[in-house]
Amino acid sequence: MREARQNVLSMSVFLVVAVVMVGANTYDWGQQKAPALVGFGPEALPFACDFTREGAGPDDMQGRFTLTFDQSATGPFPHCATLRRGTPLRPVPGGEVICLAHQEATPQDLWEDANGGALRIFGHNGARYIRRERSPGADAFSPTIDVTYLGSCEGAR
Repeated sequence: MREARQNVLSMSVFLVVAVVMVGANTYDWGQQKAPALVGFGPEALPFACDFTREGAGPDDMQGRFTLTFDQSATGPFPHCATLRRGTPLRPVPGGEVICLAHQEATPQDLWEDANGGALRIFGHNGARYIRRERSPGADAFSPTIDVTYLGSCEGAR
């Protein structure tokens, strides 16, 4: 008989502990918000991002560029950025202007360009830009491929 009482007591203790654990899990202990990402949307303009193509070597200045958001335009891609290849110490002559649209309601800041490229900024945790480009040295009628660039963004310089 003693063994049966001991089993009932053990099951009761287990049940009480389980109820307390479930209750503690559902209790609102106050608003514990995750730290907000520093936004890189239209409200943060101007800002700049430095990128390096995946697999680019240290001397590949065509595989490095800075994208500076400092202009605006009209239409479906209202924010323009200047793309300058190379590094500040080893710039590549020329450049291009890319117009992008900011996409709302995404977990990270997502910008899309008119050529099907996507720039995703993860706050100060980096950025990834997938651009549609032609292979180096290819003519204007060659097909484009997706090229991935990794980097980071920061406020205006």
